[in-house]
Amino acid sequence: MRLLAPAVLGPAGALALWLEAGDPGRLGGLALLAAAGLVLALAAGAWASLCFSWPALVPAGWRRRYRRRRREAGLDRGRAGYISGRLRRRVRLADRNACTGCGAPALRHPHVDHFFPFSLGGRTVFLNCMLLCPECNEAKGNYWEFPSGRSVYRVMDGVRPDRPRAAAILAAQRRARRRPGRWIRALMG
Repeated sequence: MRLLAPAVLGPAGALALWLEAGDPGRLGGLALLAAAGLVLALAAGAWASLCFSWPALVPAGWRRRYRRRRREAGLDRGRAGYISGRLRRRVRLADRNACTGCGAPALRHPHVDHFFPFSLGGRTVFLNCMLLCPECNEAKGNYWEFPSGRSVYRVMDGVRPDRPRAAAILAAQRRARRRPGRWIRALMG
């Protein structure tokens, strides 16, 4: 019987080796199969954590401390969440110059919104920015629903809170993020 590490063989190779041993009930074969399954599960878990939890790549506490230190050092100059002209143009191109919340053409003064709110630690990068009309942006505020079911909602001063509309806008933004055309237009433009 050959002795190879399960990581070298992979799950299919480990299964073939296990069946080749002659007695599938052997403890060694079961251990080899379990080790191959563990390697596969760890690899899948690492891939899923990188692909599905991108807002949490840097802990929110670190981002808050970084921003506070920059503000105290006078480096931010009051531009919290500043969005550059280049990023603004790229987001307008990706979203076809239309509001992702209501679909209306955003011809005059569209707002570039942080999909994951800046106030909760969202970064000002293309992956986290979407185009909203001023009305939808004011209604959404910093609304966010966590996977646990908890939600956060705060609006700007002078704006009447409308949680159901904010939830609908966030749902529309999530649908827009799933469209591959948005990402292709942004990369090509």
